[in-house]
This record gives sequence, structure tokens and C-alpha cells, in this order.
Amino acid sequence: MSNALFRLVGTDDIVLKRRGLPTVVKGKPVPAVATDVPIKANIQPAGSAELMQLPEGDRSSQHITIMSVSEIREFREGSWEADEFTWDGHLYTVVKVKKYTMRVRNHYQAICARKQLVK
Repeated sequence: MSNALFRLVGTDDIVLKRRGLPTVVKGKPVPAVATDVPIKANIQPAGSAELMQLPEGDRSSQHITIMSVSEIREFREGSWEADEFTWDGHLYTVVKVKKYTMRVRNHYQAICARKQLVK
């Protein structure tokens, strides 16, 4: 599908890290191997309307909204982990996805939270 939907606002190239569910080995979870999924996405700061869709305790982290004609996945229990990607030097994880089916304007809109790295 064409990226004509975003031609006026532009897109960035990002690479989603897509994982299945972790397996349990000797009682400890082992993360699934990540698959790289390159996509073109429009990236914007998350607005107040998007942040209101999140639980109150999660609203204080830094969030962005990405839109793409390519599939974006949030965590689905029993199926897969949420997509992750690096943008502007920070790691983000997808927390909420809306799929819009509008014929020629089909696209995904995702709210993504900056992941805090613990050292």
C-alpha cells in the first residue's frame, strides 16, 4: 500500500522489533528472538486526547504517537509482545493501537511510551 496518506506530513523510517511470547526454561522466562520489521511512519508528540486513553499512572512518561499503513502491534496476551523501536536515540514500546479501516486510508495509529532503561 502506498504512503500517499502521509505525503503532506512526511514519514520517518523506523525498524520495529517484533517478538513472540517468551518461553520458560528451568522456571525462568527467556525472551523470544526479535524480528526486524522496517516501516515508514509519521511520528508526532502524543496529545492530551491520546494520553487520556491511558491509565492515569502511565500518563507521566514521555509518549509519542506514530501512524503507519504497516501493521503495528501492542501486547496481546497469549500471542505476542508489544513492538519496540528506537527513535531519536530513545527506546519506545507500543502501548495502545487503533486500526482504522477506511478503504484507501487504512492505517494504524499507536501510542508509544519511552522505555526507561535501568542501569
